[in-house]
Amino acid sequence: MKSINNIGKAAAAILLGLFLSFPGLASDDNNQIRKISRYFEKQVKDEGFSTETPGQIIKATQCSNWFVRKCALGLLADRTGEDAVPTLKAALADEQIDIRIWSADLLYSLGDTSGLTQMQKDFKELVPRNGAMEPEDPNLVKDSIAYNKWQSKRTYRVKCGLEVAEVLAKIGDRRGFKLAVREALENQFAGNRLRAAKVLTEIAKTDLKVLLAEKCDPIPFLVVMASCEKKNHVYVFVRVMAEKIGGERGLEILRAATENPYQPQEELRWARIGYERLRATIDMEKK
Repeated sequence: MKSINNIGKAAAAILLGLFLSFPGLASDDNNQIRKISRYFEKQVKDEGFSTETPGQIIKATQCSNWFVRKCALGLLADRTGEDAVPTLKAALADEQIDIRIWSADLLYSLGDTSGLTQMQKDFKELVPRNGAMEPEDPNLVKDSIAYNKWQSKRTYRVKCGLEVAEVLAKIGDRRGFKLAVREALENQFAGNRLRAAKVLTEIAKTDLKVLLAEKCDPIPFLVVMASCEKKNHVYVFVRVMAEKIGGERGLEILRAATENPYQPQEELRWARIGYERLRATIDMEKK
Protein backbone atom coordinates (compact mmCIF):
# COMPACT_ATOMS: atom_id res chain seq x y z
CA MET A 1 0.00 0.00 0.00
CA LYS A 2 1.36 3.40 -0.95
CA SER A 3 0.61 6.14 1.56
CA ILE A 4 1.41 9.84 1.73
CA ASN A 5 4.03 9.10 4.38
CA ASN A 6 6.14 6.96 2.06
CA ILE A 7 5.65 8.31 -1.45
CA GLY A 8 8.60 10.70 -1.30
CA LYS A 9 8.45 13.31 -4.05
CA ALA A 10 4.67 13.12 -4.33
CA ALA A 11 4.37 13.92 -0.62
CA ALA A 12 6.72 16.87 -1.05
CA ALA A 13 4.53 18.18 -3.87
CA ILE A 14 1.48 18.02 -1.63
CA LEU A 15 3.30 19.85 1.15
CA LEU A 16 4.11 22.78 -1.13
CA GLY A 17 0.40 23.25 -1.63
CA LEU A 18 -0.43 23.09 2.04
CA PHE A 19 1.18 26.36 3.06
CA LEU A 20 -1.69 28.31 1.50
CA SER A 21 -4.45 25.92 2.53
CA PHE A 22 -3.24 25.59 6.11
CA PRO A 23 -1.14 28.69 6.87
CA GLY A 24 -0.83 27.83 10.56
CA LEU A 25 1.62 25.06 9.80
CA ALA A 26 5.33 25.87 10.01
CA SER A 27 7.16 25.43 6.72
CA ASP A 28 10.56 24.54 8.17
CA ASP A 29 9.61 21.53 10.31
CA ASN A 30 11.46 18.30 9.46
CA ASN A 31 8.48 16.35 10.75
CA GLN A 32 6.10 18.22 8.46
CA ILE A 33 4.10 15.25 7.22
CA ARG A 34 3.39 13.93 10.71
CA LYS A 35 2.55 17.41 11.89
CA ILE A 36 0.08 17.91 9.06
CA SER A 37 -1.50 14.52 9.72
CA ARG A 38 -1.99 15.42 13.39
CA TYR A 39 -3.50 18.73 12.33
CA PHE A 40 -5.97 16.96 10.06
CA GLU A 41 -6.88 14.54 12.83
CA LYS A 42 -7.48 17.31 15.35
CA GLN A 43 -9.81 19.20 13.02
CA VAL A 44 -11.84 16.06 12.35
CA LYS A 45 -12.03 15.08 16.01
CA ASP A 46 -13.00 18.59 17.06
CA GLU A 47 -16.07 18.22 14.87
CA GLY A 48 -17.08 15.09 16.80
CA PHE A 49 -15.81 12.37 14.45
CA SER A 50 -13.68 9.38 15.42
CA THR A 51 -10.53 8.67 13.43
CA GLU A 52 -9.53 5.19 14.58
CA THR A 53 -10.61 3.39 11.41
CA PRO A 54 -10.74 4.32 7.71
CA GLY A 55 -14.51 3.89 7.81
CA GLN A 56 -14.83 6.52 10.54
CA ILE A 57 -12.65 8.93 8.58
CA ILE A 58 -14.72 8.33 5.43
CA LYS A 59 -17.79 9.26 7.43
CA ALA A 60 -16.10 12.58 8.28
CA THR A 61 -15.62 13.26 4.56
CA GLN A 62 -19.41 13.73 4.42
CA CYS A 63 -19.42 16.43 7.12
CA SER A 64 -21.45 19.55 6.37
CA ASN A 65 -18.37 21.67 7.18
CA TRP A 66 -16.29 21.71 3.99
CA PHE A 67 -13.04 22.41 5.83
CA VAL A 68 -13.54 19.30 7.96
CA ARG A 69 -14.24 17.33 4.78
CA LYS A 70 -10.96 18.63 3.40
CA CYS A 71 -9.02 17.58 6.49
CA ALA A 72 -10.73 14.17 6.53
CA LEU A 73 -9.72 13.54 2.91
CA GLY A 74 -6.13 14.49 3.69
CA LEU A 75 -6.11 12.24 6.76
CA LEU A 76 -7.60 9.35 4.79
CA ALA A 77 -4.98 9.68 2.04
CA ASP A 78 -2.24 9.80 4.67
CA ARG A 79 -3.54 6.77 6.55
CA THR A 80 -4.58 4.53 3.67
CA GLY A 81 -2.75 5.74 0.57
CA GLU A 82 -4.10 4.23 -2.64
CA ASP A 83 -7.07 2.76 -0.76
CA ALA A 84 -8.35 6.36 -0.48
CA VAL A 85 -8.64 6.72 -4.27
CA PRO A 86 -12.36 5.75 -4.54
CA THR A 87 -13.31 8.29 -1.85
CA LEU A 88 -11.13 10.96 -3.45
CA LYS A 89 -12.71 10.31 -6.84
CA ALA A 90 -16.16 10.70 -5.34
CA ALA A 91 -15.06 13.99 -3.78
CA LEU A 92 -14.33 15.38 -7.25
CA ALA A 93 -18.08 15.96 -7.45
CA ASP A 94 -18.22 17.91 -4.17
CA GLU A 95 -20.17 21.16 -4.36
CA GLN A 96 -17.25 23.06 -2.80
CA ILE A 97 -14.52 23.97 -5.30
CA ASP A 98 -11.80 23.78 -2.63
CA ILE A 99 -12.66 20.12 -2.06
CA ARG A 100 -12.56 19.30 -5.77
CA ILE A 101 -9.14 20.92 -6.12
CA TRP A 102 -7.83 19.18 -3.01
CA SER A 103 -9.13 15.79 -4.15
CA ALA A 104 -7.58 16.13 -7.62
CA ASP A 105 -4.25 17.14 -6.04
CA LEU A 106 -4.29 14.21 -3.60
CA LEU A 107 -5.21 11.82 -6.39
CA TYR A 108 -2.27 13.09 -8.44
CA SER A 109 0.07 12.60 -5.49
CA LEU A 110 -1.04 8.96 -5.42
CA GLY A 111 -0.37 8.49 -9.13
CA ASP A 112 -3.97 8.95 -10.30
CA THR A 113 -4.80 11.65 -12.87
CA SER A 114 -8.56 11.08 -12.93
CA GLY A 115 -9.12 14.60 -11.60
CA LEU A 116 -8.01 16.09 -14.94
CA THR A 117 -11.44 16.35 -16.58
CA GLN A 118 -13.07 17.96 -13.54
CA MET A 119 -10.20 20.44 -13.19
CA GLN A 120 -10.47 21.39 -16.86
CA LYS A 121 -14.20 21.96 -16.41
CA ASP A 122 -13.68 24.02 -13.25
CA PHE A 123 -10.97 26.13 -14.87
CA LYS A 124 -13.25 27.00 -17.76
CA GLU A 125 -16.07 28.00 -15.42
CA LEU A 126 -13.91 29.95 -12.97
CA VAL A 127 -11.86 31.96 -15.47
CA PRO A 128 -13.60 31.74 -18.83
CA ARG A 129 -11.47 34.59 -20.22
CA ASN A 130 -8.27 32.83 -19.08
CA GLY A 131 -6.56 35.76 -17.49
CA ALA A 132 -8.18 38.66 -19.30
CA MET A 133 -9.95 41.12 -17.03
CA GLU A 134 -13.70 40.72 -16.96
CA PRO A 135 -15.53 43.79 -18.22
CA GLU A 136 -16.88 45.86 -15.38
CA ASP A 137 -20.61 46.18 -15.00
CA PRO A 138 -21.41 49.76 -16.11
CA ASN A 139 -24.29 49.82 -13.64
CA LEU A 140 -21.97 49.36 -10.67
CA VAL A 141 -20.62 52.43 -8.90
CA LYS A 142 -16.98 52.04 -7.87
CA ASP A 143 -16.39 51.49 -4.15
CA SER A 144 -20.11 50.84 -3.61
CA ILE A 145 -21.17 47.77 -1.64
CA ALA A 146 -22.39 46.07 -4.83
CA TYR A 147 -19.14 46.88 -6.66
CA ASN A 148 -17.00 45.57 -3.80
CA LYS A 149 -19.01 42.34 -3.71
CA TRP A 150 -18.48 41.95 -7.46
CA GLN A 151 -14.73 42.48 -7.06
CA SER A 152 -14.59 40.08 -4.12
CA LYS A 153 -16.28 37.34 -6.13
CA ARG A 154 -13.87 37.90 -9.02
CA THR A 155 -10.86 37.74 -6.69
CA TYR A 156 -12.13 34.46 -5.24
CA ARG A 157 -12.71 32.97 -8.71
CA VAL A 158 -9.18 33.95 -9.76
CA LYS A 159 -7.76 32.48 -6.54
CA CYS A 160 -9.52 29.17 -7.20
CA GLY A 161 -8.62 29.35 -10.90
CA LEU A 162 -4.94 29.58 -10.02
CA GLU A 163 -5.20 26.63 -7.65
CA VAL A 164 -6.91 24.60 -10.37
CA ALA A 165 -4.22 25.71 -12.84
CA GLU A 166 -1.52 24.42 -10.51
CA VAL A 167 -3.09 20.96 -10.36
CA LEU A 168 -3.54 20.98 -14.13
CA ALA A 169 0.12 21.95 -14.59
CA LYS A 170 1.21 19.04 -12.40
CA ILE A 171 -0.78 16.68 -14.59
CA GLY A 172 0.70 18.23 -17.75
CA ASP A 173 -2.05 20.62 -18.83
CA ARG A 174 -0.63 24.14 -19.21
CA ARG A 175 -3.83 26.02 -20.02
CA GLY A 176 -3.40 28.18 -16.93
CA PHE A 177 -0.21 29.81 -18.22
CA LYS A 178 -1.79 33.08 -19.40
CA LEU A 179 -3.78 33.42 -16.21
CA ALA A 180 -0.70 32.81 -14.07
CA VAL A 181 1.42 35.34 -15.99
CA ARG A 182 -1.22 38.04 -15.70
CA GLU A 183 -1.82 37.49 -12.00
CA ALA A 184 1.88 37.14 -11.17
CA LEU A 185 2.67 40.53 -12.63
CA GLU A 186 -0.52 42.51 -12.02
CA ASN A 187 -2.50 41.13 -9.08
CA GLN A 188 -2.50 43.44 -6.07
CA PHE A 189 -2.96 40.54 -3.64
CA ALA A 190 0.25 38.78 -2.59
CA GLY A 191 -1.61 35.52 -2.02
CA ASN A 192 -2.68 35.32 -5.64
CA ARG A 193 0.78 36.33 -6.87
CA LEU A 194 2.17 33.44 -4.85
CA ARG A 195 -0.41 31.07 -6.34
CA ALA A 196 0.54 32.34 -9.79
CA ALA A 197 4.22 31.71 -9.06
CA LYS A 198 3.38 28.15 -8.07
CA VAL A 199 1.64 27.59 -11.40
CA LEU A 200 4.61 29.02 -13.29
CA THR A 201 7.15 26.90 -11.41
CA GLU A 202 5.11 23.78 -12.13
CA ILE A 203 5.00 24.65 -15.83
CA ALA A 204 8.77 25.30 -15.74
CA LYS A 205 9.31 21.56 -15.13
CA THR A 206 8.16 20.86 -18.70
CA ASP A 207 10.74 20.17 -21.41
CA LEU A 208 11.98 23.49 -22.82
CA LYS A 209 11.31 22.45 -26.43
CA VAL A 210 7.66 21.87 -25.56
CA LEU A 211 7.42 25.21 -23.76
CA LEU A 212 8.95 27.10 -26.68
CA ALA A 213 6.71 25.32 -29.18
CA GLU A 214 3.63 26.21 -27.11
CA LYS A 215 4.94 29.73 -26.41
CA CYS A 216 4.51 29.31 -22.69
CA ASP A 217 7.99 29.56 -21.19
CA PRO A 218 7.50 30.85 -17.61
CA ILE A 219 11.14 31.68 -16.87
CA PRO A 220 11.09 35.31 -18.13
CA PHE A 221 8.13 36.04 -15.89
CA LEU A 222 9.69 34.34 -12.87
CA VAL A 223 12.76 36.51 -13.51
CA VAL A 224 10.58 39.61 -13.34
CA MET A 225 9.02 38.39 -10.09
CA ALA A 226 12.44 37.68 -8.59
CA SER A 227 13.68 41.14 -9.51
CA CYS A 228 10.79 43.28 -8.30
CA GLU A 229 8.47 41.33 -5.94
CA LYS A 230 7.93 43.38 -2.79
CA LYS A 231 6.31 40.80 -0.51
CA ASN A 232 8.98 38.74 1.19
CA HIS A 233 7.19 35.37 1.28
CA VAL A 234 6.44 35.53 -2.45
CA TYR A 235 10.03 36.52 -3.22
CA VAL A 236 11.41 33.70 -1.06
CA PHE A 237 9.21 31.14 -2.79
CA VAL A 238 10.45 32.20 -6.23
CA ARG A 239 14.04 32.24 -5.02
CA VAL A 240 13.85 28.76 -3.48
CA MET A 241 12.08 27.29 -6.50
CA ALA A 242 14.76 28.72 -8.79
CA GLU A 243 17.27 26.32 -7.27
CA LYS A 244 14.86 23.45 -7.80
CA ILE A 245 14.35 24.46 -11.43
CA GLY A 246 18.12 24.36 -11.69
CA GLY A 247 20.41 24.79 -14.66
CA GLU A 248 21.06 28.04 -16.45
CA ARG A 249 17.35 28.84 -16.27
CA GLY A 250 17.36 28.65 -12.50
CA LEU A 251 20.52 30.78 -12.45
CA GLU A 252 18.77 33.45 -14.47
CA ILE A 253 16.06 33.72 -11.82
CA LEU A 254 18.55 33.74 -8.94
CA ARG A 255 20.67 36.40 -10.62
CA ALA A 256 17.60 38.63 -10.76
CA ALA A 257 16.77 37.80 -7.14
CA THR A 258 20.17 39.12 -6.00
CA GLU A 259 19.26 42.56 -7.37
CA ASN A 260 15.74 42.98 -5.98
CA PRO A 261 15.66 46.54 -4.53
CA TYR A 262 12.67 45.82 -2.27
CA GLN A 263 14.21 42.99 -0.23
CA PRO A 264 16.50 43.35 2.82
CA GLN A 265 20.21 42.64 2.48
CA GLU A 266 19.89 39.36 4.38
CA GLU A 267 17.49 38.04 1.76
CA LEU A 268 19.77 39.20 -1.05
CA ARG A 269 22.63 37.39 0.68
CA TRP A 270 20.64 34.15 0.59
CA ALA A 271 19.94 34.73 -3.08
CA ARG A 272 23.67 35.11 -3.74
CA ILE A 273 24.36 31.93 -1.78
CA GLY A 274 21.75 30.08 -3.83
CA TYR A 275 23.22 31.46 -7.03
CA GLU A 276 26.77 30.36 -6.15
CA ARG A 277 25.54 26.95 -4.99
CA LEU A 278 23.68 26.34 -8.24
CA ARG A 279 26.59 27.73 -10.29
CA ALA A 280 28.92 25.24 -8.57
CA THR A 281 26.50 22.38 -9.27
CA ILE A 282 26.31 23.28 -12.95
CA ASP A 283 30.12 23.56 -13.24
CA MET A 284 30.50 20.18 -11.49
CA GLU A 285 28.10 18.53 -13.93
CA LYS A 286 30.06 19.89 -16.89
CA LYS A 287 33.29 18.19 -15.75
